[in-house]
Amino acid sequence: MQMIFQGITGFRANSSQVYDVFDTLALENKHRGIQLKSKKLIFKKSIQIRNLYFKYSDKSLNILDGININLKKGDHLGIIGTSGCGKSTLIDIFMGLIPPDKGNVFIDDTPLDIKNNYNNLNYWQSIITHVPQSIFLIDGSILENIAFGIKKEEINLSRIRKVVKLAKIDDLTKSLEYGINTKVGEKGIFLSGGQIQRIGIARALYKNAQILILDEATNALDSVT
Repeated sequence: MQMIFQGITGFRANSSQVYDVFDTLALENKHRGIQLKSKKLIFKKSIQIRNLYFKYSDKSLNILDGININLKKGDHLGIIGTSGCGKSTLIDIFMGLIPPDKGNVFIDDTPLDIKNNYNNLNYWQSIITHVPQSIFLIDGSILENIAFGIKKEEINLSRIRKVVKLAKIDDLTKSLEYGINTKVGEKGIFLSGGQIQRIGIARALYKNAQILILDEATNALDSVT
């Protein structure tokens, strides 16, 4: 009876995640091949966050309350705040992962409008690269984890060498018998936390995107690195 109870609890606890996957697949099917009529979104000059509001539920207070940010292309912005103040939520809205309750993100005065404009969202996410707090590694080589999702024959080895040096993992690869082809184990079990983070940074740099987002991406690294 206890095992049956645990099984039912497990089904109920995880069912919402399954429905989220179904909703995402339905959204992709709905928009696949459809060209929405809109001004083409191209990032040339600035990004603006205007009058942004967000709360987690109808009963909660606003976690983001009238946020306004103006960024010119080439700017660097650091966001500092206490735990739970909405930093990661702001990043998720900025990347188009969740819609705000009010306000919008504007790229060169064109609203992102992630609820209604799939074309804009596709373009926007294609020029963003993100290093999250928790890095996901596959049970493959360092090379495969840096060039994540790219066919082996299409990997740019010159760019790999560059990002390995930038992310300060060249000393690691030189010390290993198989170098950059060394297996990292499931979830990077053969690596330290700092090494995993540096592979995540190298992965983001390899994409060579216009916008780089770091969400506490160096908290496992020493100050010199």
